[in-house]
Amino acid sequence: MDNDLTGKLIADKYRIESLLRESDSGDLYLGKHDISGKPITVRILSPALAIDARWAKRFLDEARTAAALEHQNILNLTDFGTDSKGIVYAIYEPVSGETVKSILTGDAGFDLSRTVNLIKQVAAAAVAAHAQRAINGTLAPSNIFVEDVNGIETVKVLGFGSDNMNVPRDADPRYLAPEQCTNFPVADKRSDIFSVGVILYEMLAGEVPFDGKTASDVLARQKEPPLPISAFRPDLHSQIEPIILSALAR
Repeated sequence: MDNDLTGKLIADKYRIESLLRESDSGDLYLGKHDISGKPITVRILSPALAIDARWAKRFLDEARTAAALEHQNILNLTDFGTDSKGIVYAIYEPVSGETVKSILTGDAGFDLSRTVNLIKQVAAAAVAAHAQRAINGTLAPSNIFVEDVNGIETVKVLGFGSDNMNVPRDADPRYLAPEQCTNFPVADKRSDIFSVGVILYEMLAGEVPFDGKTASDVLARQKEPPLPISAFRPDLHSQIEPIILSALAR
């Protein structure tokens, strides 16, 4: 789909190069600093939502919280604001565009050592954010970027600092905790832990523990225990499944 922001200058200094993905919580682009030429990742609130002061405030409040977080596994936010054209934006360090989601849908897959390496980094990012009273609330494979740093896979997580009461309309319900799938969703750090458990289960089993197209579908599935992970991976260490079940406990 054509996007009219490609090639445009944001805040008189950030050039948009290509669209990574669209989302209610902010479209993600690859870009560069127009003067230095340094690569960046740009998150922009859609114009349709930016005209609503409540959405703009929520986006900027989240960015303000995220800017205060410093951890090697959290995508670093360097700037945010509203430019003279009314574009609401946040600027992050550059990413390659590869995510856990793209790996899951590709041919690479996850063996146990790779899974443990990546999920430990996701958990470390969550612990660091939670220590600063920031949560993610929509933690999913699409928000976990995987970078190659000197031959070592390094995780960068996007989304910490989000409002703890609102779930974007396009959030994937399969990764939400039970308390987020109700008519009056709430979330705290335990919700992020649940999401990490779902992601870990999927990385090992190749499917999510609670499938469904809507939040109500997923909530109904969550009332029953998931299929044992050993049914998919009989080779797993005995300590892995209790960790997953603990994270997924209602």
